[in-house]
Amino acid sequence: MRAFIALELPACLEDEVADLARQLGAHIEGRFMRRETYHLTLAFLGEIDDAGRAAAMDAIPLPACTEDYYNYYKLNGMYYESWDYDQVYNALMDSVYSGRSSIVLKFGSKEAYETARYELFENSMINDADQYLMRQYGVNSWNNRYAVDDNFYVIMIQWI
Repeated sequence: MRAFIALELPACLEDEVADLARQLGAHIEGRFMRRETYHLTLAFLGEIDDAGRAAAMDAIPLPACTEDYYNYYKLNGMYYESWDYDQVYNALMDSVYSGRSSIVLKFGSKEAYETARYELFENSMINDADQYLMRQYGVNSWNNRYAVDDNFYVIMIQWI
């Protein structure tokens, strides 16, 4: 297989590189790459077999990923560093007021996550959202479904 070692470009650079490619394309002929293939090649290895691929991967110590600029949960307003009753309650109620069919909550610690699980499901915080939906739709009962991920401290609730 043909192989190379490369870094993906950060999303913030993709726009600039795509703009540069458009500008170049207006003045020169050539085969311009699609933006989803943009990368920075560090080394071209040529044709290698599986053993060569494994050796190349083992030779490169990858740094620990400590940055969270592109954290999905933070970018989408779903991340809670610590437990804050009012903050979670407001997010929960905003979810139903806005007509969304679900809410996802990601917590920054096991302690915050376990407190949220307790408050939502044992201490009945979720009942306020259910009561609002019952009034909104003129029904006598409302169901919800939830999933939890104890390893990543995520709670997802669906209003059904």
